[in-house]
Amino acid sequence: MKHFLNFYLICLLVALAACSTEDDENQKNDTSSKVTISGFIQKGPYLSGTSIELIELDTNLVQTGRSFNSQIVDNSGKFEIKGIELLSPYVEIKADGFYFNEVSGAVSTERLVLNCIADVTQNSNINVNVLSTLEKYRIEFLVENGASFADAKKQAQQDVLALFEMEKTDIAFSEQLNIAETGDDNSILLAASIILQGKRNVAALSELLSNISLDIKADGKLDNTLLGRDLINDVKNMDLVSVKSNIEKRYSDLGTPVSLPGFESKVTNFISKTPFEYTLSIQYPDSGEFGRNLLALADGEFVSTYIHYSLRALVPDGMTAKVVFKNTSPIVGLTKGRLVQYGTPEELEKWRIVNNSTDRIEWTAKSGVSDVDRKITLQGTGSGIFEIYENDSKEPIRTFSIAWGMTNEIAFLYPENGKYGPNLMALPDKSVLEKDKKYSIAVKIPSIFLFSYNVYLIQTAGTGKIEYLETSNEWETCNYNNVSNMLGLGCSQSGASTDIAVWFTGEGELKLDENEFGLPDLQKTKTFTWK
Repeated sequence: MKHFLNFYLICLLVALAACSTEDDENQKNDTSSKVTISGFIQKGPYLSGTSIELIELDTNLVQTGRSFNSQIVDNSGKFEIKGIELLSPYVEIKADGFYFNEVSGAVSTERLVLNCIADVTQNSNINVNVLSTLEKYRIEFLVENGASFADAKKQAQQDVLALFEMEKTDIAFSEQLNIAETGDDNSILLAASIILQGKRNVAALSELLSNISLDIKADGKLDNTLLGRDLINDVKNMDLVSVKSNIEKRYSDLGTPVSLPGFESKVTNFISKTPFEYTLSIQYPDSGEFGRNLLALADGEFVSTYIHYSLRALVPDGMTAKVVFKNTSPIVGLTKGRLVQYGTPEELEKWRIVNNSTDRIEWTAKSGVSDVDRKITLQGTGSGIFEIYENDSKEPIRTFSIAWGMTNEIAFLYPENGKYGPNLMALPDKSVLEKDKKYSIAVKIPSIFLFSYNVYLIQTAGTGKIEYLETSNEWETCNYNNVSNMLGLGCSQSGASTDIAVWFTGEGELKLDENEFGLPDLQKTKTFTWK
């Protein structure tokens, strides 16, 4: 009996020990805990109403099927998910909403999704931003290929920072960074956010984030040079002062003024060190809507007066162009060659006139207008210097001189004989004409002629009279003034051939005034007598 009792006690102790061991093992495997997860969703700050989804992940970063939902409650981007029970320390946080665009200074017109993978045992304050979004696929790939979560996080972060020439080994995890707080680490986040935003709309930014994330997933390097080119093209000429002002004003309007981290040096460092090629430039095509482009002329080129030209530039978004024209024409008699500009209100708005005088004209291209053009005419005989400035440069990127005057391109042709007889236009000055003999007034107008051409026969002495055959007239206008004894002819048709029959009765003297461009300073005069 005594032996039986001893055996019973031994069995009972073994059973109790077994139960104790099983309970300890169960407690060890059960890592569930209730936590509150909070933080900020930032591109610029996200807006109230942004949806937040927290997804639980297992050690392989595979979704467990457990998720929790919340929303941002104010326009600072702050969120909080209270008292949730997690069976794993690994989570993915996904934010979907509208945000403040720090580059444009306006709220986005579309929703943007940002992500973050984090270990809540490291910190329950988790921020979601562009860096955490770019890291996501890379972290998953590294863990899938045997890396620990901690090592994968560090490696992915360094790979992403290398894209922006911002490597830093002791930087805090990306989900701990905040664009609205000072510090070198935070300046890296804000700089990267600005570089990625560029001048893109939400769709373009979303596509860029996705494409970069997928490209760096396997090897951590951005192999698609077109993506890198897009980054440098969009940020190289960005106005960082305006960007900073936009962010400060946004937080001030929200009632929470902030001291921003010094992001400017990080952006300029990327611009100067990135291996990706900058490919944007302002173009000056050979021609425009109105004719040859003055801005594409060669240095020292001589061009025709009194025809239309273009002043044209193709200016990519974010770049600026300024053109200065200095008139160096000598004064000839009482006149001086000049540049004359035309345009509709819309055309005038594209090239804004900053300075406009006889000796100097200055234009700047309106921001956001990619194709700027202006109708220009060079009048008289003259010369000038063009200076082209780009992107607020202090010195011109190109300086060239031009000269203009009469050329064969706009030469008027005067045949020796017209349809009705010798051509008065071809006869030398002071010629003696035969009375009652028919003469022609014949002119071939240049094909690119854009102004008015006028001829006046004015009787200055004698009792005779100027006569003309009205049915022979090929001029646009033909008028005879009996009081002043003057026959006026006019034409403004490019390429036209004109003629009219005239003769003279009795005796007299006349003056022939020819004005090829309808401008008094270009009037030519010959005198004739008849008898």
